[in-house]
Order: sequence, then structure tokens, then C-alpha cells
Amino acid sequence: MAEKIVLVVPCFNEEERLHPQVFIDSLQENANLHWLFVDDGSKDRTAEIIQTMIQAHPDRFFLHQLEKNSGKGEAVRQGLIEAIDKQATLTGYFDADLATPMSEVFRLLKIFTLQDCQVLLGSRVFLLGRHIDRKRWRYWLGRCFALVASQMLRLKVYDTQCGMKLINNFPGLKKCVEKPFDSSWLFDVELIQRLIKTGNLKVADFFEEPLLSWTDVGGSKVKAKAFVVALFDLCKIKLRSFRD
Repeated sequence: MAEKIVLVVPCFNEEERLHPQVFIDSLQENANLHWLFVDDGSKDRTAEIIQTMIQAHPDRFFLHQLEKNSGKGEAVRQGLIEAIDKQATLTGYFDADLATPMSEVFRLLKIFTLQDCQVLLGSRVFLLGRHIDRKRWRYWLGRCFALVASQMLRLKVYDTQCGMKLINNFPGLKKCVEKPFDSSWLFDVELIQRLIKTGNLKVADFFEEPLLSWTDVGGSKVKAKAFVVALFDLCKIKLRSFRD
């Protein structure tokens, strides 16, 4: 069976940050690439903009609409389920605001084919020769969560929250996303935990690749207070791991 890549793009009021031409141009770079946009109850013209892309390429763009705003985690979860149902061989998710540039999508897709892995995580690492534009407070809080998550998952992951992930559609993937996530802010951590515990993936099945470029795009819905909520979410995820 030919490779079919279906990447999920969660969207909530992205009218000002969604650049349809970038997504349309991406189709020329990879004949197997499809985009599945999940409109998470937007109140602006987000769905209308996505529809213009679908009209231009109905076989390469898809729209899944949620009746009400349910959070990024639920948008990603439902998107992954639909990607699996569409017989994707490779799926994952990508932020609508292009914080991760489209060039990185193609680079990571190539890396994925070279690595013997099931999951590839994009990682925002400050390194010489890399262009990572990220607010310092978000960086330090992100590092704290990553350290705790690494201990909890027993997986030496540097950046759990980067919105660029690729996942092979292995036989147990759908079972990993059948149930809603407990956390709306740290669903990435919960997903990785499920891939390990429910999907029976091993440490060797994960590969983390530092991004060459990432930009903290203005208009993010994530505010500082969200990290306070996320602390409680980490505790919930940890407690659930004990019960499971």
C-alpha cells in the first residue's frame, strides 16, 4: 500500500494566523501529504478559510468540525482518530500558526523514513546554528514540565509540548486515542504515556529531533495561568498511571 500521510491541524479562531497558501503549496512538495484541519468551535472565519483549501484540493484537505470549543487535546485526539479511519500510514499533528515552518515538516518526514522509530517528536532546543524564538518564561516552565514528565514517563524527552509530532499508524494507535484525555493542557504527555502503556511502545520506538527553526507566533491562546492548571494536570496524569 502506498504511503498516505495525514497530518492533523487543530484550529481555534485562527483566522488571523492561518496561511492557506502555505498549506496549498506544501502539496507540491509531497504527493502523499494530506491535511486534516479540526475546527475546535471557532467563532471567526477559520472554517471558511479551510473550506477554500478544500474546494481547491478536495482530495488533499479535510475538515472535521467540533460543535463547541473542547480544547486542543480533544481536537488533536478526534483528528488522529479520523486520520486513522482515512487509512493514513503516517499521522501526527502540526500547529496551525506555522510556529514550526513548513520546511521543517518536510525535513522531519525525511528523518522519520531514515529512523527505525514509531514516533518522532520535534524539539525546541536552543543550540548554535538553530533559530528558536521562544519567550523565556515559556521556555523555563516548559523545561520544568519536561523534567517532571521525563521522570514520570521514564523517557528522556527534552520537549514534550512542541506542536510538531509524527506518529506511525501502528496497530495499537487507535486504542491509544479512544478515550478523551484527562488533561487539556498536557495532552502531549498523556498521549506519550498511552503510546507506552497502551500501545506497548518502547524507548527505542521514540526519536526526538531538534528543530532548525521555531517562532513564538503572537496571538497564542496559552497564557501564564495555564501553567498553574498544568501543574494539577501533571498530578492527575501521574495518579491515573498508578490506577492503570
